[in-house]
Amino acid sequence: MMDLVTSGMQILMRFHFYDKIKDLQQAKTSNNRAIEKDNALRLGLFEQLSRRKAFEVLRMEVRLNKRQKIRQLFNTLGIQTELTYKNLFNPLISQKILLYYLDELESKRLALFDYRPATPKALLADLIIKNPKLGLKKIIQVYGLKQIFDTINSRELRAMFGNCSQRSWYRLIAEVKKVKLPITTSPFEVVRHHLTSFKPLKLVDFQGKMINNDKYN
Repeated sequence: MMDLVTSGMQILMRFHFYDKIKDLQQAKTSNNRAIEKDNALRLGLFEQLSRRKAFEVLRMEVRLNKRQKIRQLFNTLGIQTELTYKNLFNPLISQKILLYYLDELESKRLALFDYRPATPKALLADLIIKNPKLGLKKIIQVYGLKQIFDTINSRELRAMFGNCSQRSWYRLIAEVKKVKLPITTSPFEVVRHHLTSFKPLKLVDFQGKMINNDKYN
């Protein structure tokens, strides 16, 4: 699951963006470490998938749970339609919502996650050059945080510092978001490309890579 670190945004929905195969792998170790909580029923599937040919599908899922929240979102996006099943199951509406939340995700993602310095020394140099007003203490703090994020994700880090207040965490993240670093590529480019084209994925187009595809022989 992609790391999303915020400094206190309002949650309007449940937003999942994860590798299902990786989630099953996590569940095999401990169900508490997985995104979905019913993976115990699907671990047999994991054994099959572990022997599959290279075939990955990244799933982006927005779960809008309440009518009021849907109305708020539609007002934000300028979508005018009655909230009926017939109207809501609309590819153009789905595309607009997914692109909106992809933009939200990208805007809240720390540049620190996607910056790839050639060496630790290059990281330190970029922090100093790109942030001339950043003090010595803050540069060292951000440098250390980058090293940590290259080892564990933000959820694990927060769990390890569970005794610290949320205010301290949000203050740290708000400060780190101001740090400037050179980003050459965005991990969202490929996702945005496919959401813009919005071409349905049909498993029959990947028969050679499917499990139990003997019915197509």
